[in-house]
Amino acid sequence: GTYSVKLIYQGSTSCVGPDTTINSQYAVISLSNSPAAPILSSNSPVCQGGDIILATIPNGGANYNWSGPNGFSSNSVSETIYSVDSIYSGYYYCYIIKNGCQSAIDSILVSVYPSTNASFGYSVNGDTISFINTSLNSTSFTWNFGDGQTSNQTNPVHVFSAAGNYIICLTSNSANCNPNSYCQQIQVGGAVSNNNSNFEKLFYLPSTPGPGQIMFGATDIVQSEIDSGYVCIGYEYIQTGPNRIQYFKVNKQGQLLWVREFPPHSYTDVPHSIIRSGSGYVISFTVMGNIYGLFKIDELGNIQWMKKYDIQLPILNSTSSGGIICSSSGSNNISVVKLDDNGSILWQEQLDFTSLGNHYLTVNSIIETTNQDFIITGDIDTIPGSGFTGRNGLIIKIGFNGNLIWAKQIGFSSEDDYFTFGMEKIDGELMFLGHSKSYGPMSDIL
Repeated sequence: GTYSVKLIYQGSTSCVGPDTTINSQYAVISLSNSPAAPILSSNSPVCQGGDIILATIPNGGANYNWSGPNGFSSNSVSETIYSVDSIYSGYYYCYIIKNGCQSAIDSILVSVYPSTNASFGYSVNGDTISFINTSLNSTSFTWNFGDGQTSNQTNPVHVFSAAGNYIICLTSNSANCNPNSYCQQIQVGGAVSNNNSNFEKLFYLPSTPGPGQIMFGATDIVQSEIDSGYVCIGYEYIQTGPNRIQYFKVNKQGQLLWVREFPPHSYTDVPHSIIRSGSGYVISFTVMGNIYGLFKIDELGNIQWMKKYDIQLPILNSTSSGGIICSSSGSNNISVVKLDDNGSILWQEQLDFTSLGNHYLTVNSIIETTNQDFIITGDIDTIPGSGFTGRNGLIIKIGFNGNLIWAKQIGFSSEDDYFTFGMEKIDGELMFLGHSKSYGPMSDIL
């Protein structure tokens, strides 16, 4: 409420005189009640790779103050934390401030369960295979031996009726998280004839059951430095459901070794590129078209870490000093980010091309030179909004810390020119692969 307060002062008017005086002063004070503490809710528990949804009941005119594990903070009524792992488990706190008064703090406990991770080894004795289950965070199992037979045992022993190449899949289940599948192609019995050469292999990837037609689309491939096999990334396209990221490995003869699926969401996931990094591989992806991230896997496809970023990082490469260099396309600018081996940002630069007018710049590759500078290749549209009818090839050189050294273009504005790849020759010269209709000259643009 509002109150009128009166202060009365009574005292002598001088140090020695007997006279006294009385003074008074009025003040109007308004007091507000403290707002009630917010009532918090969440979708806990969630599984690793899933999303935490935090919410409270809206209170008009209030300011919200959230805090929580891993440095989380927010000033929204509700908040979603995407692609979480165990470091996001714990108590989340929120209080509100309204009319200058702070409420009490409410808290809510959120649990993040580890995702199920299927894997197995095996030993072969003629037509008999003994399987060794090495799955993590699992409570039950389903084996598919590729010959029409299945099992629910933890470590089954299976006898095959004929020699051949079989794709054996293990699905591990848990009480809290979605199932996870792991597949290997295993040769049983003697040598098996194959009409395909070593350079042509056709095989089928086992798909996670789902509604509608399923199709696999590959997006990138990289060769292993450990065993010369190949790791490929792509996605399952489901006609009536969201895309799901898949990645698999084949040996140098093209035999399927294993298949993994990125922790599924209820929305579309798209992988972009894969590179070798340290003792594993780093994969870039986009979720829902506006959530960007990277995750790292080992030689068996197990996820080592997963990170989310504010910008898309589809173009990757490893660096001689360790870590990862990333770049992305943009309107009037190009972003370049250097990460360490754990996906943490070391530096981030935005190359500004607004002085050239309104243009979209596309990045197709980024490489490191012997002196640890970086070369970016791509294209710049010369007629904004025209699509592919007016592009110039684009080459940019930046320093080891992201500073712009030079930028060049090739082509005429009315034609279609672009670069897809760049490399440094042994003698230090640069070579670029691309397409040109104009055969136009190269010129400096910055």
